[in-house]
Amino acid sequence: MTAVTRLFYGAIDFGTTYSGFAFASVNELKKYGTGEKITIQTNNWNAGSFMSPKAPTCLLLDKDEKFDSFGYDAEIRYMRLADEEDITGTKSMKAIDVFSHCIRYLKDEMFKIISDRVTSIDPSDIMYVLTVPAIWDDSSKQFMRQAAVQAGIMTDQLIIALEPEAASIFCQNLPTEREIVDGKTVLKVGGEGTRYMIADLGGGTADITVHERLASGKIKEVHRADGGALGGKDVDDAFLKFLDTLLGPEVMKDFKDQCMEDYIELLREFETKKREASETKEKINMSVPVSLKDILKRGVPQWIKFDVSYTKSQKIQIKKKTFLSFYEKTVKGIAEIITKILSDLNVTTIVMVGGFSDCKLMSAELRENVIDENIQTLVIPADAELAVLKGAVLFGFMPETIFARVARKTYGIQSWPIFRDGYHPTNKKVRINGIDRCRDVFFKYVEIGQEVTAGHRMSQVFQALGGKEDHLECNIYVSSNPDPTFVTDDDCKLLGVLKMPLPKGIKDDDRVEIEETLVFGDTELHVMAREFLTGHSVKCSFDLI
Repeated sequence: MTAVTRLFYGAIDFGTTYSGFAFASVNELKKYGTGEKITIQTNNWNAGSFMSPKAPTCLLLDKDEKFDSFGYDAEIRYMRLADEEDITGTKSMKAIDVFSHCIRYLKDEMFKIISDRVTSIDPSDIMYVLTVPAIWDDSSKQFMRQAAVQAGIMTDQLIIALEPEAASIFCQNLPTEREIVDGKTVLKVGGEGTRYMIADLGGGTADITVHERLASGKIKEVHRADGGALGGKDVDDAFLKFLDTLLGPEVMKDFKDQCMEDYIELLREFETKKREASETKEKINMSVPVSLKDILKRGVPQWIKFDVSYTKSQKIQIKKKTFLSFYEKTVKGIAEIITKILSDLNVTTIVMVGGFSDCKLMSAELRENVIDENIQTLVIPADAELAVLKGAVLFGFMPETIFARVARKTYGIQSWPIFRDGYHPTNKKVRINGIDRCRDVFFKYVEIGQEVTAGHRMSQVFQALGGKEDHLECNIYVSSNPDPTFVTDDDCKLLGVLKMPLPKGIKDDDRVEIEETLVFGDTELHVMAREFLTGHSVKCSFDLI
């Protein structure tokens, strides 16, 4: 984190299916907590017949891997290229290059809009916030930071925000939320001591955690993030699999290869119907592209089996039972995760954010099979799809709002204590400098499920004998076990290697000690090192990738 106040705070939400950005001036953000409305700007993406606050996460590069276009523009450009050229085969690229292209484009578009309004703005006047799922591990967060730096964002102008936390902060600033059950409005999420679940349901990930509002107005996490690869994309995949079964995989492959524009239009039509779907509709009518109509007019033998028909108005008509089956895996899977978390905690409110939170089938499943007398309210904010983006802008301005988090793993290092007969296994016994020691012992720093306040530090002193080494290495391990014995245990894995350079000119009999410190409780794991005797800082690197 940085103590420098910037003129603007901008958030980038690089999602599985949709991406976007939001920003606000520091003067707007200073209104937080005053009751005044805070204006957080988002972009409007031109989708042809409508405007969207987010764009498809679609990147088009040329044959030399140079940026061509992003979002709806990339879809349109690709459709035209597909009509003009024979596009075949695949080509692999480094993931970090793909991610950095997307982040750079979103960053540059944001800067263009800001600079159009404030002509004297400098890139250093903006603090960028990059959102990631809370269920991601440390290496994934470091990967995103490296991608952002490669995209041209200075590391001291970058904050990583966890998506449910950003949404939670956003909801704290709302005067009201819409109540899902019957449309009534309710007071903003909780008072002091209130525990509420934040379910961030997006296109590719369900990211769920539980927060408690403190007397200070700050928020602490009381249950570590849980979730998985469940979201709107799974519903799309189920629909496409259904079309493969209905029309035949070869027909669908030819349709996609030869009629790319129509294929994308079909997916957009399904996206519209997906948002409208509810248990009350008996049939769902879908418009189909011209290139599919000749096939559909001839009829398909499987239609009766799947309760599908082709209407006189040249639309596919899918009966409710079949259409709802596209949602089953996703809706049931998310409900199971929520049920598991609720069984451990006293939670009175569930707040749903993200694009998939607008799915009526999702809220219906929770009402009927999850919510009991203990849950008083099930709500979504009016800007559910943008809650993470707008909340991330607020988080960038005041990251201290998140007072404490819950460790998702047990963290520790490899240690070499003196060997104890009858206690340590003999196969771990090694002799070092005339002393019997036990190798591979897990020295615990933080335990899984432990509440860790932001900035929580754990230190360890390492000793090097001069003349033989130019740096010290410390392996950091993680485990899902609360109390691992050895770093070689099956449930332990190497997280990363901390490298600390040693002073030059060390003699063989010099005693050099380096104090290594790990800082927990923030959105990222931070490391520091210093010479123990002199107190001088040592520049160290921590490679998690």
